[in-house]
Amino acid sequence: MNDDYDVRFMRRALALAAEGIGRTSPNPPVGCVLVSGETVVAEGWHRHAGNDHAEVDALRNCPSGVPDLTAYVTLEPCNHTGRTGPCTEALIGAGVRRVVIGCMDPNPSVNGGGVERLQQAGLEVQVSVLESESLALIRPFAHWITTGRPLVTLKIATTLDGRIATTTGHSQWVTSEEARHCSHRLRDQMDAVLVGAGTLRADDPQLTARLPNEEGVDPIRVVVSASLNLPDEARVFSVQSKAPTWVVTGLETSRVDAMKKRGVDVLTVGGTDEAVDLKAAMNALGDRGVTALLVEGGQQMGTALLQAQLVDRVCCFVAPKIVGADGLAWAGGLGIRTMDQALTLSNVSIRPIGNDVCIEGDCVYGNC
Repeated sequence: MNDDYDVRFMRRALALAAEGIGRTSPNPPVGCVLVSGETVVAEGWHRHAGNDHAEVDALRNCPSGVPDLTAYVTLEPCNHTGRTGPCTEALIGAGVRRVVIGCMDPNPSVNGGGVERLQQAGLEVQVSVLESESLALIRPFAHWITTGRPLVTLKIATTLDGRIATTTGHSQWVTSEEARHCSHRLRDQMDAVLVGAGTLRADDPQLTARLPNEEGVDPIRVVVSASLNLPDEARVFSVQSKAPTWVVTGLETSRVDAMKKRGVDVLTVGGTDEAVDLKAAMNALGDRGVTALLVEGGQQMGTALLQAQLVDRVCCFVAPKIVGADGLAWAGGLGIRTMDQALTLSNVSIRPIGNDVCIEGDCVYGNC
């Protein structure tokens, strides 16, 4: 098999893996293509945590007796038993001759062990085909498995002059319908979406993934509140959804018990009467298997996370509107005095969405 074919089939495996984004946590999305000669004979992907991994899913779809099988897998096959058995043994048992891997697994329980087991069994193994694309696909998982915290994306909808609301607090709608659709698609790809108590009281959001044909999967709804002074009628507590609502607070108080009696899952993580320990909150979410977190809170929450250097990515939708200096800025004070201290973005992408522009990038905190 030449390199062109390897790239071609790995691209197909990546497309299959993408079907699982937002649905497999705490596992990563993975795709697998089985090829005999130059013909695809079976495909599979990991659909949900606890279900078959991509390799087993593909093997189940493969006709018996197919010779000279090559497996194209976006991530190193596992060699340990968790909720499912080792994928290495499934590949070996099926008579696969060659395994082409997109990237190594950052999970210490796997890293290198899968490749070693396949080679010990006499299989030809090639690693790092479309590696950067494969790593990008599992980035939330890699961040979570190495730090214990979810990869945090701060989503902003702002005017051209950086305002998220007018002087009266009016904010619906800053951006276009097309941009709002993209926001719902983002929710669909995340494990959880987080807002602060101020946003909950001001906007009463549903925090669901409302996509055409009801194809969206709702993320877990997370509300951060030090006081737990939250309206009983807030839609996050009553919305019809398979995803739960969690409330994160700092201190154990009588309000925690009252909220639990209402059936709300409360995470007490430490902090003060006025502020929740956000790093502890991220660790608590990570402990519950949240690998990808979308933050849609207002200025206060976004600023606090930036100050704590807990935002990993920024996704900023900019509308061609101007509100003026008396509007509410999307970021509060960060204590930056000179431009060389500014928080910057790397790996930036810019794309038009209707009349708006979406700017995305990774946070580089530098000297701020």
